[in-house]
Amino acid sequence: MSSLLHHETGIARDVRRRRSLCPAARALTQQQQALEIIDAVGSDNLFLQYDIYHMQVMEGNLAPTIQRNLDRIRHLQLADNPGRNEPGTGEINYPFLFGFIDKLGYSGWIGCEYKPARSTAEGLDWIRPYL
Repeated sequence: MSSLLHHETGIARDVRRRRSLCPAARALTQQQQALEIIDAVGSDNLFLQYDIYHMQVMEGNLAPTIQRNLDRIRHLQLADNPGRNEPGTGEINYPFLFGFIDKLGYSGWIGCEYKPARSTAEGLDWIRPYL
């Protein structure tokens, strides 16, 4: 309902699914559930927040699902798995994924939500090649 109210102000809202293994898991545990809500609401300012870490843990197939839903994604959120640390500390091939996302022409937001494996400054080293 709040998404519909924001339509008049031009504010975009997003829907984010939660990892079902997470202690704070909410009603949305699969990406498809979030997409169904977006379809049901039918607002042109309601989008998917694609959490790369949660998607890798729960569903995998990051590149195909990003490509399939690109027009519905307005925000990508990142962390590596396992550990929810910065990119380059786990199994996700971020250089490939960033190149793939760039080739798709993604122009939305990319946010970071991770715990640095070491210090905060060292936890930002991964971004240097992309600046």
